[in-house]
Amino acid sequence: RLMKALHAVIETGEAFPVWRHRKERGVRALTEPLLLKLRRTCEPSEEGMQPSLPAALQPYISVMVEPLVHVSELSKYLLRITPNTDTGYLAYCHRLVGTTIRDKLSGELATVIAFEILQSDLALPIHTIRRDSTGETQRVLLGVREYLLATPLALKGALLDFQVVLCQLHVVAGTCTFGKLLGDLTR
Repeated sequence: RLMKALHAVIETGEAFPVWRHRKERGVRALTEPLLLKLRRTCEPSEEGMQPSLPAALQPYISVMVEPLVHVSELSKYLLRITPNTDTGYLAYCHRLVGTTIRDKLSGELATVIAFEILQSDLALPIHTIRRDSTGETQRVLLGVREYLLATPLALKGALLDFQVVLCQLHVVAGTCTFGKLLGDLTR
């Protein structure tokens, strides 16, 4: 039965080729890096919500990847270099504050104590966590970490929508402009 299953997998690959290469390249086709050019797309509801990006990341992101790279690794890389304006994701980030999380790799518990948009050229969503074992605080990009919720998410607060919109404004306007906008509010 195993041989039959393996043959079925091979037949599927032959019927639906996912990689075309010249025969003389052989196995090198599986080891030589590929250049991916990734362009940001948005839903019609997100029109005008394009993040402010450094010139190096416009109009697309170029990434050299191995042909057998896992999509999860590519996703983690993109989370490290691209700001996010998704309403649901930013709301989730805010609701994580006060929650205890468990690192999947180490099993260590940590409490999420803050969330902010990074004040830099790349406005990334950053959480501050406090490790329960040592009391040490650390700023992390939780989107690229593997963790489990040890306690339930916080309930939606009255200001959640406002906090999300402020984060989106920060990401879209960029750090310098956002700071000026906040300064103008106090006048």
